Amino acid sequence: MIEEKITTYDKLIETLRCMLLNYVDRIIELENNSEKEISKLISLLENYKSSLKYVKEYIPEKMLVVDGASAYLSLEIGNIGIYATLGILFPSLKRIHDSKFCGIIPNMISNIGKYADNITFLRLLDLRREACIFKLAHEYLKKNNVDVVLVDGSLLPFTNLRHLEGHNEILREYENYITSLSKLHEYCLKKGILLIGFVKRLRSKLLTNPSENLTVQIPYNELIIIKETFLRTLHDALLVDLFLNENEFFPKTPLIIQHSKYGSIKVSSVYLKTKRDNTPYRIDVAGSVFSNNTFSIDNFYKALGLIKYFMTSTGIPYPILKVDEEVKLSNRLVRELYDDIRYYYINKRKGRIISMKTSWGEYL
Repeated sequence: MIEEKITTYDKLIETLRCMLLNYVDRIIELENNSEKEISKLISLLENYKSSLKYVKEYIPEKMLVVDGASAYLSLEIGNIGIYATLGILFPSLKRIHDSKFCGIIPNMISNIGKYADNITFLRLLDLRREACIFKLAHEYLKKNNVDVVLVDGSLLPFTNLRHLEGHNEILREYENYITSLSKLHEYCLKKGILLIGFVKRLRSKLLTNPSENLTVQIPYNELIIIKETFLRTLHDALLVDLFLNENEFFPKTPLIIQHSKYGSIKVSSVYLKTKRDNTPYRIDVAGSVFSNNTFSIDNFYKALGLIKYFMTSTGIPYPILKVDEEVKLSNRLVRELYDDIRYYYINKRKGRIISMKTSWGEYL
């Protein structure tokens, strides 16, 4: 095993360490000043949590679980992104795969060098991957009957588009993504399918900040939007982590969140802590919970019962772990794919390497 040696200049390290310690001191000071507000808030929020022990387990007869993955190669001529999607049918474990919902970006070879900005390129790749996850699920549902669709990820779109102004291609990709999500919501509602999203990496601020294009209905009048400065900097997972214990969720009657432009995107959500050392996850539920223009708390609790039934010792439901494992594009796999195509390229180019050369260093 090769160990990495630290060769950075010692005074530079000390300078950075002192800066970081001072920064942490400022965070501690901010938290200390907010301690009373936090204590009052926790006392209030604890009244509206519940436990999975009161939820009856639910086992669907047929469930489709979908996920996607992506990776990119940074070459001298620009970036190449690859994305893939996969569905697994439970309990049969049949794999649902379609090459239409896998691909490479940019589509046009002439655009490989177009995105020098990595953030823009990765956002484009994320949008394409997520759109294809929803399309794969929708395509399968049109030809097959299932009781539940479980998505590894959010059933709500990300809505912060300010930094995309002027990027017409990415705005078009965003429209493709949100339209695909909207159509999946519509179909599941129409057919009475329970649609569930398990959000592992939670960064939303639905509890503390109004979100662009999303209307949040909080079920209890006492839980007004938090105004205190420090608390407004916390995203949802950190906030509910202050008072949730293992296998508890908040609120016991879920939030209802609707998109102002795409009315079919309507979600009921709770925050669930599955392990003592894990930050909470968000459970999004749509589809049959909103049948006949009413909210069905029974169907919502079926979704929680499904999560409870499949829960593993890791705190993540087994179907989510399974599909994530089989669609993952690991660093090793991507390196092997790169080595393979590079060898193929060299043979085709008779050894004259121009394009298939990885780049290293900072991006300016």
